[in-house]
Amino acid sequence: PWVVEILGLGDVTDRHALWMVEEIIDSAMRCGLSEHQAVRAYRTLWHYVYGELVFQAAMARRAEQPGRRRYFPEMLAVPAEADPAELPRLTSLADRWLELTADYDVAEEITAIIDGLLARRNDER
Repeated sequence: PWVVEILGLGDVTDRHALWMVEEIIDSAMRCGLSEHQAVRAYRTLWHYVYGELVFQAAMARRAEQPGRRRYFPEMLAVPAEADPAELPRLTSLADRWLELTADYDVAEEITAIIDGLLARRNDER
């Protein structure tokens, strides 16, 4: 969990960690992305990974406090907090949210992101 805060501050710019950035940008360029696209692809991937780390750290903190009320998606079941007229999709999914998210796979989702980034190969801006 401590690494999330350090990463968020940008303090991991240790030169020994730069090989990862090099590999990602080089791989993106070898797959046909321009320099501009490769740098953006790296940032997109990093933001996704960092976001996932933050989310996992938050879930771990919540697990340490079992009495803490989970705000989402449980709040969708409370009529005063979730009006089906205002939030039709969310309220219709509320009772199946855990089922729909149980098989979430970070590797599968990051593959989808990479596929989308690589699809932009010929879309030079």
